[in-house]
Amino acid sequence: MYLFVCFIVCFLQLNRCQLEEKLKQITKLGTCKSDISYQGKSLTYLSIAALGGGFASSVGLGGGVVWNPVIIGMGFPPAACAATGMYMIMFSAFSNCLTFWLFGSLDVRFALWLGVWSALGIYIFLSVVGAIIKKYRRPSIIVFFLGGVLAVSTVAVPTTDILHLIQLSKIPG
Repeated sequence: MYLFVCFIVCFLQLNRCQLEEKLKQITKLGTCKSDISYQGKSLTYLSIAALGGGFASSVGLGGGVVWNPVIIGMGFPPAACAATGMYMIMFSAFSNCLTFWLFGSLDVRFALWLGVWSALGIYIFLSVVGAIIKKYRRPSIIVFFLGGVLAVSTVAVPTTDILHLIQLSKIPG
């Protein structure tokens, strides 16, 4: 049921974006050079990025590992790319949280504690990045942060998985 709802919402939003794009082309209002065309090659790239991001999410990586490089390669501004990734993560995290809560597997007090500290960390990090961008007037700095996160993920995820497997192999039985 969850996947069905996701596909329906995705389909409806794609139609809405295509309609907005047509209106922008007709009226020539609200257009900018980084606008994405939701048809042809762009739609193919976005579909591949969405499927790849979904697959990456299903194996424990963030969907942004695939999504962010693709849309940056399409000419999306780095700040908008990061914001879009965070927006998508918000829905993914909410649905995961709701699923765990519905099945009684969520420690609500721990989730709130973790949420407060995460929000504080995000606020501090965004403030620092905003100050760096303002000082150097280079929004492309976000690309370096995204690259750094990808590099750390490339090393950290397999390392923790291997350590977990080693730990499991030592358990008798």
